[in-house]
Amino acid sequence: MMDDYTEIAVVGIGCHFPGGEGLENFWRVLLQGENCAVQIPNDRFNLSQWYDPDESKAGKTHTAKAALIDGLNEFDHKFFGITDAESSNMDPQHKLLLQCSYRALEDAGIPMEKANGTRTGVFLGLMNRDFELANVRFNPKHINHTYGTGIAMSIAANRISYIFNFTGPSLSIDCACSSSLVALHLACQAIKQGDCEMALCGGVTCILEPTVFVALSNAKMISSDGISKPFSSKADGYGRGEGCGLVLLKPLKKALEDHDHIWGIISKTAVNQDGHSVSPITKPSMVQQEELLRKIYSTETDLTSVQYIEAHGTGTPVGDPIEAVKKPKAQLISKSHQYFVVSATSEKSMKNIIEDTSKQISAGKISELQSLLYTSACRRSHLKHKYRKVFQTSSLADLQEKLTAAVEKKLVPSKTDSKLVFVFCGNGVTYQGMCKQLLKQEPVFKEEIMKIERLLQSYRCLNLIEMLRSEPEKSTELSDPQIVQPLLFAIQVAVVKLLKHWGISPDAVLGHSIGEVAAAHCSGLLSLEDAVKIIHYRSSLQSTVTGGKMLVVSNMAVSEILKILPSYSGRVCLAAYNSPQSCTLSGDADDIDRFHQNLSNSASGKDLFLRILDVPAAYHSHKMDPIVSKVKENIGSLQAHDLETELFSTVTGVSLCSSDFITGEYWARNIREPVQFEQAVKSAAKNKKNVIFVEIGPRRSLQRYITETLGKDFTVLPSVQPDKDHETMLAVVCKLFELGVKVDWEMFYKGFESEPIPYPRYQFDDVKRDVFVSNCS
Repeated sequence: MMDDYTEIAVVGIGCHFPGGEGLENFWRVLLQGENCAVQIPNDRFNLSQWYDPDESKAGKTHTAKAALIDGLNEFDHKFFGITDAESSNMDPQHKLLLQCSYRALEDAGIPMEKANGTRTGVFLGLMNRDFELANVRFNPKHINHTYGTGIAMSIAANRISYIFNFTGPSLSIDCACSSSLVALHLACQAIKQGDCEMALCGGVTCILEPTVFVALSNAKMISSDGISKPFSSKADGYGRGEGCGLVLLKPLKKALEDHDHIWGIISKTAVNQDGHSVSPITKPSMVQQEELLRKIYSTETDLTSVQYIEAHGTGTPVGDPIEAVKKPKAQLISKSHQYFVVSATSEKSMKNIIEDTSKQISAGKISELQSLLYTSACRRSHLKHKYRKVFQTSSLADLQEKLTAAVEKKLVPSKTDSKLVFVFCGNGVTYQGMCKQLLKQEPVFKEEIMKIERLLQSYRCLNLIEMLRSEPEKSTELSDPQIVQPLLFAIQVAVVKLLKHWGISPDAVLGHSIGEVAAAHCSGLLSLEDAVKIIHYRSSLQSTVTGGKMLVVSNMAVSEILKILPSYSGRVCLAAYNSPQSCTLSGDADDIDRFHQNLSNSASGKDLFLRILDVPAAYHSHKMDPIVSKVKENIGSLQAHDLETELFSTVTGVSLCSSDFITGEYWARNIREPVQFEQAVKSAAKNKKNVIFVEIGPRRSLQRYITETLGKDFTVLPSVQPDKDHETMLAVVCKLFELGVKVDWEMFYKGFESEPIPYPRYQFDDVKRDVFVSNCS
């Protein structure tokens, strides 16, 4: 529970008032003193039936005007996951509340996915029942099972809690004109009591029914011209208006910690009631108003801090002299990568967001690039949006140009059921200078390399950091398994560590040959200590074996290679099934050379891709037989941990079985038996149309094999490329986001936080409906 005097910050505002949706339009109306009263249109009610200027006419309203919002009942129901049928029977007030709730979160820079599951309360002031009354009067036969929730006051608040998954108190109250202020008071009390960590509060009203006008006219409480004239001798009642306004509250201390934009601070709130101090019941009590003000301004210091008074302004001779309310002071805070991130649930919304952002830059309303980029990535909702785009940019002018060009392009939605598979490459991919940029620019990457280096110290001295930093002419060790295998392992583990740091976790992993060691660790099955143990014994024992060669054969059916192999029995074997059209052969050097020559001289030789691998020994062949038992004995039994992701074996070609990866026997098979890469890829993609593969290694090497195995419809991305390792890593994050993969942009932008700004602003794909179903019949 917090201190009673804990200050509460207003961190977000969502509103739709006469004059236009949003704060900008509301501020314009206030500054320019616009009169928003208009003649009541027939889509509200039949004015000719209900209006008469003669105040003495019974059953009539003597005003024909009210301040009305634009776009009544326009609602993007799909954005909120609401069905067509349910939307048809929803009170327009509920729809306004949902859109303004999103706007308040957006203004606060709190994505829906971050607000999801939080103890956020919803406190609403709601007194208008026009939709319910008119529906009953119009045509009761259109009332169905969705009508009950569509009109209920409780559901007005509860639906917000349900849609956004808020778990704090959720309620609607009706105490007439003070409803939203009392809701604010209850929200502040709930935060202070610890009932909720944040609160959405405010009010809504929509004018749809004439009967309230008739009652107010009869009571002489409503102005004939629909205009309030507070504190004027011409005051003749108030002008009715409609709209919705919500604020998002949180403790000031937490708002400052979260780099929130703070609109204002609520120091104190208080509520009382008139009791029977005045009559009739509708008349406010000056005595009780004074009592309340004395309570809240309990000291002279409190009084001297008042900078602004906002009056209720009833526009009636009775109410004007009595009612007043304090408006809190505003306080601003300020604080400060190059990607603009945008997403939406529909193509129309997406294009409109892009177009609107471009216009705002052009109009000079966006002046700080870094704040815009940070807000777009970290302070906007993305998780459930299928249309996604990331723009790399260097300036506001450059971004505006790219946004303008993007509006004309066709947008393709991401797949919601994609499977992300990390594929760890094998030998033959290392080079001098690999990952130097990542080592320099990403502390998470460097720290993981250092951690592996420290664990290796218990077996041998190997300075991985120094080797990665070394210049090409200073190192000739990249052919030695004792060097290259630990380096490759360390890079793979560190790349995955960085991707996971950015919130990108795979659904499945698999490794080609030595890549299985890093894959087994990154799946969660093996501890880093056990994985380092495997890589030490595997590499050091393999370094004791020399001789033989390995040959990659592509563009030739592996089934044809298998027909030739019997003539080389015992001397050449198939070391890796890479794809239906590619394999790796391994064996005695002279026989590999003869095999190579025979294929080159064959009728199809000119179409074949043949490459001798730069390796010191013939791996996955009989050349490994002398060390098989040593690998088995030295590695021994390993501790299995809970899997974090699905793990596929390229020894067996299928998903993890009971003793896979955790025994010395398995790792002996890993160096001796053929790599079942093609089968493992097929197993990983089984029954899935949308699979995204990311190669984990210092360069692209497996894309061709995956494409030949599964077809061109599957995406294969490199995590690192030579001379642009950091750039490639950043690019893969952006591409994965566009493909629908969750990215934790807050970690991606760590150290670049700033106060959120109002842009980019979501553009709802609204559907316009008649307010009442019966109007459609």
